[in-house]
Amino acid sequence: MTGTGIVFIMELFDKTEKKGYGYMHVVFFDIQSKNVLLSTRMSGKASGFGKRNFWINTVYGTLKQMGGGVYKGLVKKYAK
Repeated sequence: MTGTGIVFIMELFDKTEKKGYGYMHVVFFDIQSKNVLLSTRMSGKASGFGKRNFWINTVYGTLKQMGGGVYKGLVKKYAK
């Protein structure tokens, strides 16, 4: 297989605040060589009904942030 892979490593689900946040490390890697291309810590706001939907929205929010230009900014900042 070739291409770029992405992994979300969940660090913390924090519901001490009124709404709750999920903190994760987002890691991009080359599938063939298994080298890490980019790694950053991000957070997303929890929302929704039920335990599963409440916490999965932290990942969904992070994906929306990356689609909104965060990924391009990270590449620009850390690219060699």
